[in-house]
Amino acid sequence: AKVKKKRIVDKINLLIEYAAKIGATEAAEISVYEININESLAEKCREPKCENYGLSKSCPPYVLKPSEFEKELNKFKRAVFIRIEIPKNVLFSSENKEIFRFLHETVANTEIFAKEIGFNNAKGFAGGSCKQLFCNDYTTCAVIDEKSKCRFPQYARESMSGFGIDIGKIVRKLGWDMDILKKADNDTANVYGMVLLK
Repeated sequence: AKVKKKRIVDKINLLIEYAAKIGATEAAEISVYEININESLAEKCREPKCENYGLSKSCPPYVLKPSEFEKELNKFKRAVFIRIEIPKNVLFSSENKEIFRFLHETVANTEIFAKEIGFNNAKGFAGGSCKQLFCNDYTTCAVIDEKSKCRFPQYARESMSGFGIDIGKIVRKLGWDMDILKKADNDTANVYGMVLLK
């Protein structure tokens, strides 16, 4: 059992190193028991209505409800949580799509690498709507409206907020936001992603 546990620890460390290598500012392991689901956070997608609500397969109402997602979460044991630090002025500018695209790509590639090293059921989640990020030039989502395959399955991942994942609690648990709390004039911001592992 100890040998098996060491192998898993080694693989997770490899995954964390990989995420950092391809663009994450920081990545860390968390237990799925540290992932809180808050239904009211998912409700914010609907009211006040998010501009991306109902536009893609990766956002509500096409994703699992928080209570359903919680059951799904129980099938996993751990996760690698990813942080990408960016200048605050970029996050609130027209360039922010590039940032969120990069986040999706980083999470997707980390998920793919996780599968390559033995986490066969790895599943990635990111922030931001894939419709806005990858299919903004298309009027519809191929999966919803055309009953077809996703145009960007290699990058597009489901949005964490749609499931009610309390990102703030995870960030505080990892101690990542302490510097931000201390510095009121902090000019950086963060975007987050996650890869669930069995």
